[in-house]
Amino acid sequence: TTASELFGGSNTTGTVTTTTVTINSGTVTNVYGGNNAGGTTVVSNVNINSPVQNNVYGGNNEGGTTGIANVTVNSQVQNVYGGGNNAVTTGNTTVLLDNATITGSAFGGGNGATATVQGNSTIKLEGTTNVTGDVFGGGNAAENGSELVNSNTYVYITGATIGGDVYG
Repeated sequence: TTASELFGGSNTTGTVTTTTVTINSGTVTNVYGGNNAGGTTVVSNVNINSPVQNNVYGGNNEGGTTGIANVTVNSQVQNVYGGGNNAVTTGNTTVLLDNATITGSAFGGGNGATATVQGNSTIKLEGTTNVTGDVFGGGNAAENGSELVNSNTYVYITGATIGGDVYG
């Protein structure tokens, strides 16, 4: 099976209560736990057990919102984000890297200036996880929290090799 973009939710509209995306084999370029370009995903669950060529996102792509996003990686990906790609996460994000290989960087939050995580972001590195780049508790150019909501970022490392820096 080959897919360029794999979404757990809908395309541009609608509400999806729960998504579960599990990659056990095949060729996938990018994985999103939520919707593409709009709509709402209440809870997204992403499980990566086979390599993904580029990026894994717990949330939506390019718009809409995700409530809670959970990502577990047990294989190889380029970059991993607990939140969305230029899409808001209204709840918490959790990323678990367990014996994973990240050839880029790992983020507890989202990617892009509009990928705010309004709840807490947690990233855990366990086992023989290897991150070539950096580890961020928050997002890539994305905020955690807002003026009205205080939120936290958590980074837990119980086993990993990290080639770059760690930012809480």
